[in-house]
Amino acid sequence: MKKIIILIISLCVFIPNNYAQKKIRAKGDYTHPSTNFVFPSQLDNFRRVSIYSFDSKRENIGVVYENQYSLTTVSLYIYPADDAWEYRLLSEYEETLQEIVYLARRGIEVNQKAVQYKGDYFCNGFNAIIKDKHAFNSLTLYECGRWFFKIRITSDGGNSASLLRFEKLIIDYFDPSKLTALNPLKSQSEIRPASDTFADSVIYGAATDYTFEKIQWALDSVPEKERASGFPSIHLGMHVAALKAFLNYQNEKCSSCVATAETQKIINELQEISYNGFLEVFILDQFNMRILLDDYDIAKEVWDNYLIWKNKRTSLITMSDLLYFVIGYVE
Repeated sequence: MKKIIILIISLCVFIPNNYAQKKIRAKGDYTHPSTNFVFPSQLDNFRRVSIYSFDSKRENIGVVYENQYSLTTVSLYIYPADDAWEYRLLSEYEETLQEIVYLARRGIEVNQKAVQYKGDYFCNGFNAIIKDKHAFNSLTLYECGRWFFKIRITSDGGNSASLLRFEKLIIDYFDPSKLTALNPLKSQSEIRPASDTFADSVIYGAATDYTFEKIQWALDSVPEKERASGFPSIHLGMHVAALKAFLNYQNEKCSSCVATAETQKIINELQEISYNGFLEVFILDQFNMRILLDDYDIAKEVWDNYLIWKNKRTSLITMSDLLYFVIGYVE
């Protein structure tokens, strides 16, 4: 799915804000002290031109490579991740993308998708390809347990296929799953409230079942080697199962309970979405297609019918309306 956003592409290196950056001087290979990741002075036909540290422990670093002939810059970042609450990956990705698009000047097409790297552990991530007549840009971010691994490529608009092949070479060379292997997360879920207000017992029970279904789905359907990298909220199947649990609560467990008008509106909208066969495409729409489809095959006709149905509405429930609890693998 393509989204049009307004942005200015800078060919200089993107440096995160809110850190006292310091340049690290190194000859030959540079080893990141916290992870033992080795950044060579030469990577394929790219020369390492700078290394930056953004904290005093040198845990948060950025390493820049350049190819002067193709006018291409590759920036690699390793930095600590916060506690592994669900949507940690999506939040970090959206924040990074927003930092890239600030100081907007022109409309650019951005193709976004969910990605997954499979090594000794599995790392989920997001990728954005940004291209116009003037430049090629890509952003790839992986969630790796207690670390994030980020790749930024900027070019003058050269061969995009060649740049994508080079990105794959980078990913395979560094292997993000090695970051997960340093401190694999355990699948011991912690739940915290995202709201301190519940309209009635129906919404409380439905939201509880919705939350526990996500936890159970992750245990039943996601390999332990993937859960070790973060809570796997990137899967379409998880959200389908959770929404069905939300819908089933009142009929199966609380048929005599009386819902408030606010709660009933949420339930009615979800029932209409499900009745029309739009549950999967509704979730895809909510995540802007940035989700792993697993074994789902979404027909174009279903998507087209959903958009026609959606465009006739004056309002529509969002997934955030159901987020009364959040889940994390926190130790």
